Amino acid sequence: MSARARKVTAALAITAVLGVSERCLAQDSAAAEALFDKALADFDAGRLDAACPAFAESQRLDPRPGTLFTLAECEARAGLLASAVGHYGDYLAQFGRMTQAEQKKQRGRDKIALGALEKLRPDVPQLTIVVPEGTPPDASVSRNGKALGRAALGVALPVDPGEHEVVLTLTDGRTSRKALTLAKGAKERVVLDLPAASAPEAPAPASVPPREAPVTTRPGSSPWPWVIGGVGVAGIAVGSVTGLMVLGKKKTIQDHCDGPVCDVTGKEAADSAKTLGWVSTAGFGVGVVGVGVATALLIGGGSQKTERATRTLPVVVATERGAWLGLRGAL
Repeated sequence: MSARARKVTAALAITAVLGVSERCLAQDSAAAEALFDKALADFDAGRLDAACPAFAESQRLDPRPGTLFTLAECEARAGLLASAVGHYGDYLAQFGRMTQAEQKKQRGRDKIALGALEKLRPDVPQLTIVVPEGTPPDASVSRNGKALGRAALGVALPVDPGEHEVVLTLTDGRTSRKALTLAKGAKERVVLDLPAASAPEAPAPASVPPREAPVTTRPGSSPWPWVIGGVGVAGIAVGSVTGLMVLGKKKTIQDHCDGPVCDVTGKEAADSAKTLGWVSTAGFGVGVVGVGVATALLIGGGSQKTERATRTLPVVVATERGAWLGLRGAL
């Protein structure tokens, strides 16, 4: 590309950028004018809460000395004294930079601004914000939601009359705040507190293994009452059968014995009857004891028996004089 072509291209690019900028400025100017007209209508109707913000937005979009002056007038009437004083001062600073022809177009607004400043300044409240010693350097301070630099702390700053909230915020999110209401001409000094330290987390409770509850046996869950009862019933049956057999031997003894003297058949019958009698007595003994123990276990065991109680074993003791049935704990 030749040098001339590059120059033409650059010129076209600049023209395009300027064209876009001019269109943006034209749009902002049109929006600012619409906002100003609406704000002026609200101002004349006494709707200052709507008028003042609209004047401020119009000035932001298209800064003009006349809009700035009207904004200050609105704020003064609304009682926003510090804001009005600031904007009157900005207007006078701009007025001082104007040419005589431009100043002439302002039609004496400079004198009105000077008079307003002289009247309002004594009524502007002043607020001094102080942070405590030990405040971390990275902590932030805000007033009514707007951050304040460290240079603004400890200095009497003009503020509007009314309610204010001052907040000190640490980097970990902890905050301390103070709210106050300032009247015209008030001079207040607020000392913020350091936010309270976060409460330490309670240690987790030590894990304690649960105590094992004793294993209880529900009524009827142990097999031993039924086993012992079965042994008892069998013992009674054996005692009954052998008892009947003894009665059968009695007839043979009577036929083959004369007093204590017996023949061979009588002696065998007598010996057999003696053995059967012993068995019958033992059977009845085991039967009665077994049924009694089984009944006691079924009725009185209940839920009071533990797992250890269920590990008992029946014991049968038989002698020539009788038989006994009992329980012995298993090892």
